[in-house]
Amino acid sequence: MKRLNVSFIGVFLFSILMFFALGTSSADAAEKTLIPVEGGSIYFDRDSGAIVDCDKGVTKAVVPAEVEGSAVTSIGERAFSDCAALEQVELPDSITAIESAAFIRCANLKTINWPQNLETIGNHAFWGCAMETETLPESVSDIGRGAFYKCKNLKKVVLPSNLKEIPPMCFSDCDLLAEVVIENEVQSVGEGAFQFCKSLKEVILPDSTKKLGRIAFSGCRDLEKIVLPQQMEQWDEMVFQGCESLMKMNIPEGIEAIDQFSFYGCK
Repeated sequence: MKRLNVSFIGVFLFSILMFFALGTSSADAAEKTLIPVEGGSIYFDRDSGAIVDCDKGVTKAVVPAEVEGSAVTSIGERAFSDCAALEQVELPDSITAIESAAFIRCANLKTINWPQNLETIGNHAFWGCAMETETLPESVSDIGRGAFYKCKNLKKVVLPSNLKEIPPMCFSDCDLLAEVVIENEVQSVGEGAFQFCKSLKEVILPDSTKKLGRIAFSGCRDLEKIVLPQQMEQWDEMVFQGCESLMKMNIPEGIEAIDQFSFYGCK
């Protein structure tokens, strides 16, 4: 009899838990507002002000500045992740943040208009996308790790003057990246920021740059010229490892020690 009671109580408790779980899921779904776009729909969460999801068949997403009176202020984490059909995104100036992995592995995303009030681009936000030339808005002051990692079609990028750090792995494995414009506020280039950018031929770092992170330009086999500011204070291990085309460079006076593998593989 005791076993029967225990079983009954277990089933009863399980039923209650399922009821609340299903109820919560329904409530969450109800809070998301569907926005029709080309190829499907995107979904807006009023509480966070974020676009939070996307149908996988979407080819073009025009994001509105507001939905039923609520401002759209961000593209949420993984909102468009793995949307392989997505080719174009239009974002309103109300967007201030593009969260981590928001467009990760959108392999056909070629066109995006940048909101003029954008402040933050999260970690891996555009990993594996197909953009070719990008000028980031001046309002951007924070870019996350690996934000443009493996953007295989990216050829040119202009960084904003408010940016103080080029984060780790930011443009790593961008095979076609041949030109990068770095403005005068950048203080550091993070670990592996331009690693394996095989088409990069020339880099001019502004006077504000104080530090180069580990393997920052490692594997940039076509890099022929890099101009470093005399005020630079530090570079870490293997910074120019594998830069086969680098023939000469000026060593800043502030650099007191050079790692033995900094120029390993440079002919």
